[in-house]
Amino acid sequence: MTTILSDTPSCEHPAPPIARRQLLASSASLFGAAALNGLMPNEAAATDAMEGVVTLSDAHVFYRIEGVGEPLLMIAGFSCDLTIWDALAPLLRERFRVVRFDNRGIGRSAISSAKTAAAPGLTVGGMAADAASLLAALGIERAHVLGHSMGGQIAQDLCLQTPDRVATLSLLSSWARPDARLAWLIRLFGDLADRLGPQEYARVLLPWMFTDGAFNAAPQAMDAAVHRWEDNPLRPTPALLRAQGLAILATDTSRRLQAIRTPTFVSVAAGDALTPPRLSRDLAAGIAGAVYAESDVGAHAFILDAAPGIAERLIAFLAAHPMAT
Repeated sequence: MTTILSDTPSCEHPAPPIARRQLLASSASLFGAAALNGLMPNEAAATDAMEGVVTLSDAHVFYRIEGVGEPLLMIAGFSCDLTIWDALAPLLRERFRVVRFDNRGIGRSAISSAKTAAAPGLTVGGMAADAASLLAALGIERAHVLGHSMGGQIAQDLCLQTPDRVATLSLLSSWARPDARLAWLIRLFGDLADRLGPQEYARVLLPWMFTDGAFNAAPQAMDAAVHRWEDNPLRPTPALLRAQGLAILATDTSRRLQAIRTPTFVSVAAGDALTPPRLSRDLAAGIAGAVYAESDVGAHAFILDAAPGIAERLIAFLAAHPMAT
């Protein structure tokens, strides 16, 4: 049975509008530009942060570790590097040893040899294997695992491949199988990557990530984020974006969800137009005992503008499933 948590706002206390600086940082983080442009002051406060590279047979995976406590692995989604977690990680690192990384071919994680150009054979299962190899290389036997969007697909596969490594599973803005509409959009995002310039491509993606309210509150912040994407030297190549899109389309866990026995938390923003709540509800319904919650703040990128609420839910869920038990 799925547990559903209500998150209905009070009519007397509507959610406050997003501050311009917060939105600028959030939208830039979506495009992997926040860390490069000094937009996240909280990030500088992580004095215990450790960075490194794990070398696999055909890739070099860049990671960052910060905080103390039980390990929490954070897996980013389509096109995003580890800075996508810049709003959420500072809220979790006082309680958890936060481990985040760039998926192969993204940010500072390189694919070896000729595979760099076309990224052939990129799969969700392969990226899940990368995550398992990273944990093994870091000496982490078990971890809480958190994934957003495509990162939620990777997290599911990681749990199915190596269930003993996953203490809890948290899936944000994710799905088991893309429906026809989502598949259409993912295919479009992949196809447009090498047909549009970086500015135009960013302008296509941004409206799917934030709400109308976010856009209307600070349209200049969105324009600034577009330019930061264009100027980002670590921007993923069109070939890599296309390969990620194809990996998403090729993945379907809907018939394997019953094999997941790990405590699971599923959450999504009610305003998510890209991966609407029905996909997350179906995902939660397929996993025995999954806890489901909807956020009234944000859209697909609600891990940015709804970070405090997500952190509160996550901390409560993880506290209910400590690794020591």
